[in-house]
Amino acid sequence: VRLLPFPPFKLHLRTEGARKPAVRLIDGSFLVLTVLSSWRFEAFGVPLSMSEIEALDTYMKRCKLGPYRLSRALELANLGTVASRQELEALRSRAARRLDVLRHVQQVRLERGEPEGHEWSMP
Repeated sequence: VRLLPFPPFKLHLRTEGARKPAVRLIDGSFLVLTVLSSWRFEAFGVPLSMSEIEALDTYMKRCKLGPYRLSRALELANLGTVASRQELEALRSRAARRLDVLRHVQQVRLERGEPEGHEWSMP
């Protein structure tokens, strides 16, 4: 997370028995791209709620991380038309390619030990 050139996403994980959700700082772009390419709407084994999906969409837009919006993907899937299926497949394909690039960049940064990330403070 410290190597991110943008603020991390604050994910609130709801677990059974816990009074309040655990907070994890994650690479929101990586999560969105992973969800789109795998079509598994979960993080750390916990299903994403609609409020988390909307928060991720807002995060992607605010940080200008591309056109990848989970709510749009769900909308396209629910429409069920030929055109919506084609648009969804194109979105998922672009997301998978972007995820491959992102994984490569992360690997290179880790190997180099690049300190060019930022220390992010989250309220």
